[in-house]
Order: sequence, then C-alpha cells, then structure tokens
Amino acid sequence: MSQLLNSLSENEYAPYYKTYLEGLDEGNIISLMINDLEDQLKVLESIPEQNFTYSYLKGKWSIAELVLHVCDCENVFAYRSLSISRNDKSDLPGFDQDEWVINSNANKLSKDVIIGLFKTTRNHSISLYKSYNEEQLLKIGKANVVSFSVRALAYIIIGHNRHHFTVLKENYLNNLA
Repeated sequence: MSQLLNSLSENEYAPYYKTYLEGLDEGNIISLMINDLEDQLKVLESIPEQNFTYSYLKGKWSIAELVLHVCDCENVFAYRSLSISRNDKSDLPGFDQDEWVINSNANKLSKDVIIGLFKTTRNHSISLYKSYNEEQLLKIGKANVVSFSVRALAYIIIGHNRHHFTVLKENYLNNLA
C-alpha cells in the first residue's frame, strides 16, 4: 500500500477512487499539480493537431474527448473540494461522464482550445488549493452519496489525470507511432 493510502482514512474517498490513489505517494499537492501540468503539456503539445480526433478502437474516446474528460472531472472534483472547504453540507450530485463526453463537442475544437482548457483547468485547481489552509484540507463532505476530504480530492485529481495520460501514451500514442 502506498504512503498516501496509509495517510488517508477510508472515509476520505470512495473505494472506486482507490485505483487513482494507489500509485501516488503523499507529497506537496501544489508541487505535484505543477509538475504534472508541465509534463502533461509536453505530451499534448507533441501530438499533431490532426491526431486529436484519433481513437485507437471503435467506441473509445478520441484524444480530444479524453483530454476534455480529464478537464471535466478536474472541474467537478475542484468544485467538490470548494464546497466541502466552505462547509457546504449538501450531498453534491454525481455526473454521467459518458454523457458529458458525448456533449463536449471535443472533436470540433482546435488543439489550441483543448490545450488552453487543460491549462486553465489545472491552473485554477492550483490556485484553489493554494487558498486552502490545513483545516480546510481535512474537511470532509459528501458527493454522490460518498464522503470525501478536500485533500483526498486533490490526490484524486492528480491520480485521475495520471491514469488517463498513461492510457493516452500506451493506447493512443503508441498506436500512432
């Protein structure tokens, strides 16, 4: 078990998200987000524009759809962290990721727009997490009938992005080469 999973209690995240947390070590959330942004931007910028609509199998998302999915999820997780940090006692709703991808219009967007959305989304998360104090990071609230802490949501953002960028490299970019 990773150092991170040892430091998080089970009421800080849903079991579904354990996959995204397993490969992570506890570290400075801001540094991890900044470093990942730099690395992930290099990957995106290396992809020719015409390949953003590429999908490695019928029924799988295109590269553009995968990147927008990552942005959508990061925005949802960041909103959940904001709500919980502000003591919102609502059970925040879930969302249907497949429906969101279908309605994202991703394949009609330019590479520049997609990368711009990606950068803006991550920079917003970085700024948001810079604003939280230690007490806020430890707050726990509900989303989609499951408990989350603000800090666990940051690590979920990081782990979710890393997961999808691994898929991008292994299943998309390797098949394009």
